[in-house]
Amino acid sequence: MEGDRKIIAVIVPVIVVAVLVTLGVVLLAGVVRFGSPRISNVTMASKVDADTGKPTKKTSSFTDRQDPIYCCAYARAFEDTVLESRWYRGARLVGKSGGKFKDLTGASTGKFMTAGGNVVFYLKRPGEGWEPGSYRVELFIAGKQARGVGFTVAKGGTEPSAGMLEYADPAGRFSIRYPEGWRKADTATLEGALAGFISEDESGDYPPRFAVVLTDFQSASIDYLNGVLTAEGKPASEMFSPYSFGDRQGARRTYTWEYKSGDKSVRLKSVQAVVQGSKHVYGLNCHSEASRFDTNLPVFDSIINSFRVNE
Repeated sequence: MEGDRKIIAVIVPVIVVAVLVTLGVVLLAGVVRFGSPRISNVTMASKVDADTGKPTKKTSSFTDRQDPIYCCAYARAFEDTVLESRWYRGARLVGKSGGKFKDLTGASTGKFMTAGGNVVFYLKRPGEGWEPGSYRVELFIAGKQARGVGFTVAKGGTEPSAGMLEYADPAGRFSIRYPEGWRKADTATLEGALAGFISEDESGDYPPRFAVVLTDFQSASIDYLNGVLTAEGKPASEMFSPYSFGDRQGARRTYTWEYKSGDKSVRLKSVQAVVQGSKHVYGLNCHSEASRFDTNLPVFDSIINSFRVNE
């Protein structure tokens, strides 16, 4: 018995040491790791903090002037885990970006256990410019598809600028931004419009203005809209072009016309934008004196790009 105890006393420490040595070798070799790589908090953005990797201007609607478009996320991964973004326009792949977790985050840990950090993926504006419409970015981690998020690009406008105020339809149907200092139009002047605002700029004969209306259109598809205009005898220069309002189908056109009030006639130039709702086709009509249209167009672009239908 005494001999058996001595044998056990020798064998047990040897086994413990062997296990510890084996475990150490396995860990150093990276065979055993703790944690599962994953991605969360996926957000689209037009601006990102370069130091923290956090979005400073979150949005899922961009203009064709945005460069680049960012996709931000939080990841838990090992230092050599590969993260990738794949960007699609419809079913067509239009770009990729990514790299190893350590390189994307600057993390100093993550060899044996997952570490956390903010990662930023981006898509540069192509040389020919963005193609307006709906896009999607799919994120992959360690070769497996993780998360995806959609966004849109609209042609010809600018992002809503500082000094814009928010107007929300009392019935909850839409929201829109308008320049600070513009006044709400009197109900009597709206002629059935849902809302309208007028600039306080009185230097011309016709202050810039816009109105939100429910149109008689049955659809916001280009073929339908331009079929209606063609039947009305409108010239090719006044036809609609595709335009995106977030994930909503829309269209936009520009035209000139004569506005008459009493014995006064003023030549106007207008932007008409329409967007498909679940029950109606909404219209956004922006008007300016033709001679001052180019000056007012950036403001109109900001107003139009802020228009959101909620139904």
